[in-house]
Amino acid sequence: MMNFTDNGIVEAIALDRGKLYTTDKDNSKIVLVTKGSIEFSFSMYNNVEMDCGKMLFVPSGYGFRAMAMEDAAVIFFNITEEYDWCRAIAVGNNQLSQDVDDGISFLDVKDMLGSYVYSIELYLQKGYRDCNLMQLKIKELGCIMNVCYTKQELHDFFRLYQTNDLLFSEQVRKYSAEIRTVRQLSERMNYSYSGFNKRFRRVFGMSAYKWMKQQRARIVYHEIYETNKSLKQISADNKFMTLSHFNEFCHKVLGGSPRQIRKQRYMEQSS
Repeated sequence: MMNFTDNGIVEAIALDRGKLYTTDKDNSKIVLVTKGSIEFSFSMYNNVEMDCGKMLFVPSGYGFRAMAMEDAAVIFFNITEEYDWCRAIAVGNNQLSQDVDDGISFLDVKDMLGSYVYSIELYLQKGYRDCNLMQLKIKELGCIMNVCYTKQELHDFFRLYQTNDLLFSEQVRKYSAEIRTVRQLSERMNYSYSGFNKRFRRVFGMSAYKWMKQQRARIVYHEIYETNKSLKQISADNKFMTLSHFNEFCHKVLGGSPRQIRKQRYMEQSS
């Protein structure tokens, strides 16, 4: 496996067949396969295949795991200024169709974008790894996507991130990783409890309690199924008071004990 850059903004990864690569969950990212194919997992999406010439959006808060199905090359664009970036490519148009299923929404890499990717690869191969340059290239990516794709295509592509209030939703995503109750989150964002709940429901289309429960379930499931962290560490990282509370949560919300979920992974990998 080769990593052509260490600036944390744009990462070009070469993966030999069967090799794994995982990312952190701090920033949203665009994943683009430039060679071969990978099988990826994040959130509740497990072992989904992605071929050369496809792009995928992964919102912040989700770790991403990729395994090369054959020798593969992947570029990760880390979106560190999400609010301004997403606003610039106009993903919040309420006039667009909302009829998108729960599957992954890919974009095909078009000719203009292909030329852009070539320029990125050339910079990295030549050793041009300046962070300011790569930040400019990220902004250029947004401009090119706005030209290459329809608003509906962009809306569908970014649907896991977008709401009709990007600043509010970005703050929710940022702070909810550290906070476990709706009341604490409303206080952290300087809202009254009732005012926060009203705005949250308007923006996300569900109660804050339900959303936070779903987010916690996705993160816990991912860490049990996709990582090799100890169950004790997963429990502590997700702020469960005791292991028994952790086990109870998994039984009730995820449908089985942590050990059963991890055993299922081993059984599926060996089959």
